[in-house]
Amino acid sequence: MDDAFYLSGLAYEHEWRQPQLDATYGHNAQTAFESLIGSFPDSRYAPLSKKELDKLDEWFAEKDYDTGYLYLKRKAFDSAIIYFKDVIRLHPNAKKTRDAYLRLLEAYRAIRYTEDAREACDAMRKAYPNDREVLKDCGPAPAKPAT
Repeated sequence: MDDAFYLSGLAYEHEWRQPQLDATYGHNAQTAFESLIGSFPDSRYAPLSKKELDKLDEWFAEKDYDTGYLYLKRKAFDSAIIYFKDVIRLHPNAKKTRDAYLRLLEAYRAIRYTEDAREACDAMRKAYPNDREVLKDCGPAPAKPAT
């Protein structure tokens, strides 16, 4: 039974093929892999399923990021913000998360959401303390007042 979950997950993942396509097959693959891990945590397929889930997470993050970026370029800032926040919230370990933070900051600044931009910079400085682009866009952390 565990092999059926794993093989069906692989089949669904294969049908998705690219993050830009409709993610229905990706969600089905995710469900199959999560079901395997939940039902058969000691299965020899559990570590393989975890690896596939990590790959799917990257794809979901890329899909949401690309959608947000499309809205950003069309100056639909509120919609872009929603997608970039989803990448950050739903896929915190994905490679696109850093980029989502940077584009979120860009959207906030475009519509003059100063406080939100400051909070985004604070979060980026914490998550990416030595990142050059974060430091360039946000500057160093403000000095804390002496108490």
